Amino acid sequence: MIDRELLRLRCQTELAPRLRAIEEDPRDPGAFRALVSDVAGVVIPGARFAEEGSVGAVKVHQSGIFGERAERCESRAGIVGASRPAGLMLADIRLYNVQEWHDGSRRGGSYGRRGAVDINTRRETDLFRGLFMGFDLGAGIRGTTFVDPHRVGQAIACRDALEAVATGDAAFERAFRVTSSDPDEARALLLPSTRAGLLRLRDLVKQDMHVSISGGRVSIAIELGLDLFQPRGQAVGFERVAEVADLFGLVDLAAAALPVGVALPTTDAGAKTAPGRPATSSTRLTRRTEGLTIAYTKAASLWRLAISGLTAPFLAWFWFLAVRALLDSPQDNTGILAAMIPLAVGTLLWLHAAQDWWDPVTRVEVERGELRVRRGLLRTTRVPSASVRALEASDGVLLADDLAVSPALRGDELRWLHYEVGQALRRT
Repeated sequence: MIDRELLRLRCQTELAPRLRAIEEDPRDPGAFRALVSDVAGVVIPGARFAEEGSVGAVKVHQSGIFGERAERCESRAGIVGASRPAGLMLADIRLYNVQEWHDGSRRGGSYGRRGAVDINTRRETDLFRGLFMGFDLGAGIRGTTFVDPHRVGQAIACRDALEAVATGDAAFERAFRVTSSDPDEARALLLPSTRAGLLRLRDLVKQDMHVSISGGRVSIAIELGLDLFQPRGQAVGFERVAEVADLFGLVDLAAAALPVGVALPTTDAGAKTAPGRPATSSTRLTRRTEGLTIAYTKAASLWRLAISGLTAPFLAWFWFLAVRALLDSPQDNTGILAAMIPLAVGTLLWLHAAQDWWDPVTRVEVERGELRVRRGLLRTTRVPSASVRALEASDGVLLADDLAVSPALRGDELRWLHYEVGQALRRT
């Protein structure tokens, strides 16, 4: 926590002009923003409060903490220019969805002069509001590790592609659930001091917090509510200044909790040059001494598989009835043929949904000199590992010669998988 006496002294000296400006106009956002910027410089050496813009939204997404349900991210302002920790970004963020619909209704004056007026209705639904901070870890890591509460909100991304990690710390595991692409690396990151520091931080903020460690950065999202750094239309006293200072003070607590700059036991020269797993990846990769297994958790839609599986018997029955009606009625079949048109359209839709049974790459195994690729739920292709001449990415898909070994993926995930599959092919 911030030294209250030192902060009170600052309020009476260097912060006094800012406080007087707010007293003259409590609703002036510029005056309050200037005060917050000065408080940031007091608490975090070199920091200033500035318009954050779209850069903050990019870093929020790259952390992997939030899923795709939150369509928009708004970050009004944030911290820049801090001398430590390196690469600091701190902002008040809001993640939300927007629904817009068109409503044609009649509005107007007297009878006979009413006309149709188009009404556009817009509704915003908040999924997360709070504090987001991120800074450089200062150590090379290859995996991705998340620390989340056991119950998470709808804005938080699914962790199904990761492995649950046991830390052996009962108090920590009651408060948090750890998932990682590399359990050994996660345990090396979550030292006893780190676990204790995260528990202290959680007890201090008294709200749910989410931690991401990926790509050499630490990101923390804390559900603290609305407009943390915005004026409230009233005079600003010492308590409000202290409240803002405490928010900035969380940076030092977070940096002290995480092993910033610590040489990790799992880090070696090869790991520093190898592409790391993106935090937003939905690919489950399991390394073994004799190879690896990759499962693409979102390649096949379980919803589409369920729809196609449940509707297949009904479509087959209706086609049976239609064909039997045609065969039993040698006269005019116009009505029957007309009834078959919607049946044909439904069948085409079913075929589109049923592609997940055989089309996307869902699983890849490299083991004992063999590359096995499963497409959908029904087809498996096997080729000798030694016969693969080239491994390259084309149009967002990883190819072993002409054999696809991934569905369409983003570039950062393709680079990571290209490296991992290439290493496994060379070992077998």
